[in-house]
Amino acid sequence: MTEAPAKSMAKNSLWLVIGEVINGLLMFFLTIWLARYLGVAGYGKLTFALSFVALFAVLADFGLSQLATREIARNRNETKKYLDNIITVRIFLGLATLLLIVLIAQFLRKDDETILLIYLLGLWELFHTGLMFLQAVFRSHERMQYEALTRITHIIVLGVAVFYFISQGYTIVYFGLAYCIAGTVAVTLALLLTWRCFSHFSLQFDLIFWRGMLKEAWPFALSLIFMSIYYSMDSVMLGVMGQDQEVGWYNAAYKPILFILVLGSVISNSAFPIISRLFKESAKRLYNFWQNYTRLLTFIAFPLAAGGVFLSPLIIRLLYTDEYLPSILAFQILICTAGVIYVSASFGTPLQACNRQRIYLVGVGLGALLNIILNFVLIPSFSLYGAATATLFTEIFVLIFMYLKASQIAKIKIAKYILKPLLATILMSAVLYLFSTVISQNLFVLLIVGLLFYLAVMFTIKGFSIDDFKLLSEMLGRNKLKK
Repeated sequence: MTEAPAKSMAKNSLWLVIGEVINGLLMFFLTIWLARYLGVAGYGKLTFALSFVALFAVLADFGLSQLATREIARNRNETKKYLDNIITVRIFLGLATLLLIVLIAQFLRKDDETILLIYLLGLWELFHTGLMFLQAVFRSHERMQYEALTRITHIIVLGVAVFYFISQGYTIVYFGLAYCIAGTVAVTLALLLTWRCFSHFSLQFDLIFWRGMLKEAWPFALSLIFMSIYYSMDSVMLGVMGQDQEVGWYNAAYKPILFILVLGSVISNSAFPIISRLFKESAKRLYNFWQNYTRLLTFIAFPLAAGGVFLSPLIIRLLYTDEYLPSILAFQILICTAGVIYVSASFGTPLQACNRQRIYLVGVGLGALLNIILNFVLIPSFSLYGAATATLFTEIFVLIFMYLKASQIAKIKIAKYILKPLLATILMSAVLYLFSTVISQNLFVLLIVGLLFYLAVMFTIKGFSIDDFKLLSEMLGRNKLKK
């Protein structure tokens, strides 16, 4: 990697991190705020509506955002052509998606308030997917600062609107309006930035070009459908079964997990281009980097899961009111799922980066199918705990699949990366138990004690070293990878 690309990658990765972290933090606190204000049943209605419209987001986008990122990055002179045609296609797709949401909502047997909320959030979803497409254009031109700006603008406007509606004591429907306002402002800003910095776009009807785009985009769309099932189907099924309160409990447990996964997402997104490049350049260097990448993610996964299980009662009580206490067990199951996802990423990301995206698609698709089946089996008997368990079993299946397929590229012996973190995690859990019993039940004190003890044990048994911290810097592009 030359010096100029390294600096460019560092700058872009930094903007990506800034945007993800600020957006994640603000969304996390906004979610907690809404959950407290709306109560379990009201929060359940809101999260059900959000999950329901999320299932249709892929129809409005159809993988065109990912396609635009890839194609415009390869030939930036074609930016206007892609913008003109994709914006036109997306208008038709968006209107069709909104119509489909309205039609299917009629069969949900939900109250009028929830149906109106679905309509508003369906409109917001169209703005949001449009924003995602324009952010893809920014990414393809390596202008991550614009992506970060529009992400942050969206969440700030949403927060201001929510604050106003809460201060006025408005009903839940107005929070759907808050999402629409935020989506409108953010996509307008993105359109202005695109017009000023990249292309004076217009609507274009090139049917041959459309056919080619949609043909190239469908694999991206299919993978997005599977991911939507992963993240939304459980809440939708709980809501369709009339369990609004359970949806509130489940999402109170789920939303902090999504924030916890942000770090893994940033690490994987930063590792992706490095693995892709090394796959072409050197099998030996790929294997060495892959080993370090796997060790880093397992280093995070074990204490994350164990600490989350142990501290879950304190976490739920800190974030929510006592009416959310049934969320504790669901949180314990889902935090274990987060640990599995971290380990799974060490094999899923390299599969995509090493031209095995179709194999990855098969794994995700089988996982989505398994998730639907398990939800149908477990939710009627175990409610939100069944939904959480279905998610855990699904991610374990995906981890096994990704590991077996990735082993065909490089023989990464995961067992040797598990033993030391597992030992350190067991000792950390014992210390947390003794410390909480004898000295303190303060969440932040226990977090610090657990983290420091885990790091001390890992350094002592040589499960982690200073060199591993350098890996983070390399993945953010701050230094050139050594040959």
